[in-house]
Amino acid sequence: MKYIITEEDLKKRSHGMSFDFVNADFLHFIEKEKELNNPFLSVANIKQLENDTLKNIKSNIYTFGILGVLSFSYGVYVFFTFAPRVAINLYTQFPFIENGSIPIVLGLSLIIGCVYSYSKRKDILITKVKSKIIEHLKKVQREKSIVTEKKKRNTNLQPKKKRKKKR
Repeated sequence: MKYIITEEDLKKRSHGMSFDFVNADFLHFIEKEKELNNPFLSVANIKQLENDTLKNIKSNIYTFGILGVLSFSYGVYVFFTFAPRVAINLYTQFPFIENGSIPIVLGLSLIIGCVYSYSKRKDILITKVKSKIIEHLKKVQREKSIVTEKKKRNTNLQPKKKRKKKR
């Protein structure tokens, strides 16, 4: 299996509170589910989950890349077309010069971030797929758990008597 869940993965997703016996119990539950051939852990389902997650990651990268190119081109257009505008923030008395530099820096930072994210997309894919598998299996474990079963109310109680309203 490509996405083997380890105790380190569980500790990363525990938000600072991790108990070894809970992690060991969950890892044992995962092994039981593999033996029972859980359809969620099948190769086809994990491949589908991987493809959906990768498509989502790539669409986010492309969206922010296009936003970066548009912002950069708008900043260059303002820089070469209009004269710089000078203003002063009345509250802080801080001068503000608008000459297209802010959209240029925003566009460059978005483009650099997209290039970095594109280079790290495989690591992000592995992390996200493992997280989705862990979340789903925790839901399944909660459903199968004896502790979380709904307890029946005591049926030996007497029915409530109807009270007449006073007028």
